Amino acid sequence: MLMATIAMFLILGVAAVVMLIVLPSTEGQGRTRTRMARAAQHLNGEVEVPHRLERLVHRDR
Repeated sequence: MLMATIAMFLILGVAAVVMLIVLPSTEGQGRTRTRMARAAQHLNGEVEVPHRLERLVHRDR
């Protein structure tokens, strides 16, 4: 019974450490949120098509 309790607390501790590492990076801080916002604007047609994409599309014609 003691070993099961120790194992449970060890697993909970590892899970807590993983959450402390992952949660700050998933809150949208930094470039990830900016990239996702820009991608959403492009998908909604709110901004112009990037010139590099236009060149890529027209290059094959």
